[in-house]
Order: sequence, then structure tokens, then C-alpha cells
Amino acid sequence: QALPLVREQLEAYGIHVRTAPTGDEAQLTVLDGARLLWIETPSNPGLDVCDIRRLVEAAHAGGTLVAVDNTLATPLGQRPLELGADFSVASGTKGLTGHGDLLLGYVVCRDPELAAAVRRWRKIVGAIPGPMEAWLAHRSLATIQLRAQRQWTNALAVAEALSDHKDVTGLRYPGLPADPSHKTAARQM
Repeated sequence: QALPLVREQLEAYGIHVRTAPTGDEAQLTVLDGARLLWIETPSNPGLDVCDIRRLVEAAHAGGTLVAVDNTLATPLGQRPLELGADFSVASGTKGLTGHGDLLLGYVVCRDPELAAAVRRWRKIVGAIPGPMEAWLAHRSLATIQLRAQRQWTNALAVAEALSDHKDVTGLRYPGLPADPSHKTAARQM
């Protein structure tokens, strides 16, 4: 679980962390006075999907920046910056690279000044991949389209099969019309 570690590290720097469940409008309740709204959509493991555009509009109205953890969707499945987010972040170790042979993450910024600040911070803390990690990531990008399409096709087939199974309850997959997140996912993914 990353949240306890994140809370501990940020609060050590005097940053107050407030949390809200993913989905519906719960994030709107924690915006007052916030400097950054961090959204994980789709969430892991629950697959809740937030309406990024709606949350961005509400956050920006109060001067709050928005970061979207796009790990599960990948840039092929969802494009947070096009929906107004200030940052799109993800673990490149999972869907992006797909081989499980490197530890890598990334941040994409809509604003060049924010990107410059992220690069300065990255340089100071040493969060820069080595040449081998860069090569492994580059190698993996050659197959991302094929891997993503196969994952989506297989996930939908499994979800459809399970949705018809009498012993399965509580199935969540935003690609199914019966899923509570389906309308939002269909609009932005």
C-alpha cells in the first residue's frame, strides 16, 4: 500500500494529506484549500473511474493543480492532459513496459514551467533512469499497442464470461455497460 508511505513522507515535510474514495464526487469534498488534487483513475484494484474533466474544472476554479495517476489506463487508454489535468503520472513498470524487468515511472506536464520544476526536482533527488533502464523501456514501447489491445480484448472477454456466471457477484469492469463507471469510462477512455 502506497498511501501510508506517501502520507508519512509528505507529512514529514509539513504537507497535510486528505483522502477521498475514487469515483462519484468524493474528491470534490477535499478540494477546499488544496494545492494539488491527486486522482487515480481507473483505481487499483477497484477499477473506479473518475470524471477527470469535471474534477479538473472544480479544482482549477479554486486554484488547485490536478495530477492523474494513469498507470492502469496507459497513455493509449486515457489522456489526462487532454482532459485538462496538469500532470499525468504512472508507473512505467506495469502496462507501459509490460515485461516486469525494470523499475520506472514518469511524469508528463501540460505546462512547460511545471515540467521544468519537475526536471529540477528529479535531478536533485536522482530519479533519473540509467542507460539500461532507458533501453529496456524503449524496447518495450515497440509492442505497447499490440500488448494493450490484447489486454483490453482479453479483459473484456473474461469480464463478459464472468458476468454471466451464477457464482460471481460484485464484478467490476468499466467496459461492461452494467458497471457503475461505464458511462464515464466510455466518455474519457
